[in-house]
Amino acid sequence: MRDSSPKTTVRLFAAALLLAGMLLAGAAWSQDDRAIDACHNKESDTDIVDCLETLTAQWDKQLNAAYQAALKTADADAVGPLRASERAWLEFRKQRCYYLGAGPGTIGRVVASDCFMRMTKARAEELIEDAKGLGPG
Repeated sequence: MRDSSPKTTVRLFAAALLLAGMLLAGAAWSQDDRAIDACHNKESDTDIVDCLETLTAQWDKQLNAAYQAALKTADADAVGPLRASERAWLEFRKQRCYYLGAGPGTIGRVVASDCFMRMTKARAEELIEDAKGLGPG
Protein backbone atom coordinates (compact mmCIF):
# COMPACT_ATOMS: atom_id res chain seq x y z
CA MET A 1 0.00 0.00 0.00
CA ARG A 2 1.38 3.38 -1.01
CA ASP A 3 1.56 6.13 1.61
CA SER A 4 0.19 9.39 0.21
CA SER A 5 -0.02 11.35 3.44
CA PRO A 6 0.92 15.04 3.38
CA LYS A 7 4.08 14.31 5.41
CA THR A 8 5.23 11.76 2.87
CA THR A 9 4.51 14.12 0.00
CA VAL A 10 6.49 16.91 1.67
CA ARG A 11 9.41 14.54 2.35
CA LEU A 12 9.45 13.37 -1.26
CA PHE A 13 9.29 16.94 -2.51
CA ALA A 14 12.13 17.97 -0.17
CA ALA A 15 14.22 15.01 -1.33
CA ALA A 16 13.59 15.92 -4.98
CA LEU A 17 14.64 19.52 -4.32
CA LEU A 18 17.77 18.34 -2.52
CA LEU A 19 18.67 16.03 -5.39
CA ALA A 20 18.10 18.79 -7.95
CA GLY A 21 20.28 21.15 -5.92
CA MET A 22 23.04 18.56 -5.67
CA LEU A 23 22.94 17.99 -9.43
CA LEU A 24 23.14 21.72 -10.13
CA ALA A 25 25.93 22.12 -7.62
CA GLY A 26 27.75 19.23 -9.23
CA ALA A 27 27.54 20.90 -12.64
CA ALA A 28 28.88 24.16 -11.22
CA TRP A 29 31.56 22.29 -9.28
CA SER A 30 32.72 20.50 -12.41
CA GLN A 31 32.94 23.80 -14.30
CA ASP A 32 34.93 25.34 -11.44
CA ASP A 33 37.19 22.28 -11.34
CA ARG A 34 37.94 22.68 -15.04
CA ALA A 35 38.91 26.32 -14.53
CA ILE A 36 41.13 25.42 -11.58
CA ASP A 37 42.68 22.53 -13.50
CA ALA A 38 43.33 24.85 -16.44
CA CYS A 39 45.22 27.18 -14.12
CA HIS A 40 47.30 24.37 -12.66
CA ASN A 41 48.14 23.13 -16.17
CA LYS A 42 49.82 26.41 -17.15
CA GLU A 43 53.49 26.32 -18.17
CA SER A 44 55.10 28.29 -15.36
CA ASP A 45 54.47 29.05 -11.70
CA THR A 46 53.97 32.70 -12.64
CA ASP A 47 51.29 31.76 -15.19
CA ILE A 48 49.59 29.48 -12.65
CA VAL A 49 49.58 32.23 -10.02
CA ASP A 50 48.25 34.81 -12.51
CA CYS A 51 45.45 32.45 -13.55
CA LEU A 52 44.51 31.62 -9.94
CA GLU A 53 44.53 35.31 -9.05
CA THR A 54 42.10 35.95 -11.92
CA LEU A 55 39.77 33.27 -10.56
CA THR A 56 40.14 34.71 -7.07
CA ALA A 57 39.15 38.16 -8.35
CA GLN A 58 36.05 36.68 -9.99
CA TRP A 59 35.05 34.89 -6.78
CA ASP A 60 35.86 37.99 -4.73
CA LYS A 61 33.30 39.98 -6.75
CA GLN A 62 30.71 37.30 -6.03
CA LEU A 63 31.74 37.24 -2.37
CA ASN A 64 31.33 41.02 -2.05
CA ALA A 65 27.93 40.96 -3.74
CA ALA A 66 26.81 38.07 -1.52
CA TYR A 67 28.09 39.87 1.58
CA GLN A 68 26.09 42.98 0.69
CA ALA A 69 23.00 40.84 0.04
CA ALA A 70 23.50 39.01 3.36
CA LEU A 71 23.74 42.36 5.16
CA LYS A 72 20.46 43.46 3.56
CA THR A 73 18.63 40.26 4.49
CA ALA A 74 20.08 39.93 8.01
CA ASP A 75 18.03 40.86 11.06
CA ALA A 76 19.23 44.05 12.74
CA ASP A 77 20.74 42.02 15.60
CA ALA A 78 22.72 39.89 13.12
CA VAL A 79 24.42 42.70 11.19
CA GLY A 80 27.14 43.31 13.82
CA PRO A 81 28.07 39.64 14.15
CA LEU A 82 28.06 39.24 10.36
CA ARG A 83 30.45 42.17 9.97
CA ALA A 84 32.68 40.87 12.76
CA SER A 85 32.72 37.36 11.31
CA GLU A 86 33.61 38.67 7.87
CA ARG A 87 36.51 40.73 9.25
CA ALA A 88 37.73 37.71 11.21
CA TRP A 89 37.36 35.47 8.16
CA LEU A 90 39.40 37.89 6.01
CA GLU A 91 42.23 37.81 8.55
CA PHE A 92 41.97 34.02 8.91
CA ARG A 93 42.13 33.56 5.12
CA LYS A 94 45.17 35.80 4.85
CA GLN A 95 47.08 34.11 7.66
CA ARG A 96 46.12 30.57 6.58
CA CYS A 97 47.15 31.12 2.97
CA TYR A 98 50.39 32.86 3.95
CA TYR A 99 51.14 29.96 6.27
CA LEU A 100 50.48 27.37 3.55
CA GLY A 101 52.48 29.36 1.02
CA ALA A 102 55.53 29.75 3.26
CA GLY A 103 57.18 26.68 1.76
CA PRO A 104 60.45 26.73 -0.09
CA GLY A 105 60.87 27.95 -3.64
CA THR A 106 58.29 29.33 -6.02
CA ILE A 107 55.76 26.57 -5.29
CA GLY A 108 54.77 28.51 -2.17
CA ARG A 109 53.28 31.24 -4.36
CA VAL A 110 51.21 28.64 -6.20
CA VAL A 111 50.01 27.06 -2.95
CA ALA A 112 49.11 30.45 -1.45
CA SER A 113 47.28 31.57 -4.59
CA ASP A 114 45.33 28.31 -4.72
CA CYS A 115 44.44 28.74 -1.05
CA PHE A 116 43.18 32.31 -1.58
CA MET A 117 41.08 31.23 -4.55
CA ARG A 118 39.53 28.17 -2.87
CA MET A 119 38.81 29.95 0.41
CA THR A 120 37.30 32.96 -1.40
CA LYS A 121 35.09 30.65 -3.48
CA ALA A 122 33.94 28.73 -0.40
CA ARG A 123 33.15 31.91 1.54
CA ALA A 124 31.25 33.39 -1.40
CA GLU A 125 29.14 30.24 -1.59
CA GLU A 126 28.46 30.42 2.18
CA LEU A 127 27.36 34.05 1.97
CA ILE A 128 25.16 33.34 -1.04
CA GLU A 129 23.32 30.78 1.06
CA ASP A 130 23.19 33.18 4.04
CA ALA A 131 21.63 35.87 1.84
CA LYS A 132 18.94 33.37 0.82
CA GLY A 133 18.13 32.94 4.48
CA LEU A 134 19.57 29.44 4.64
CA GLY A 135 22.54 30.36 6.81
CA PRO A 136 22.69 30.73 10.55
CA GLY A 137 19.97 32.72 12.22
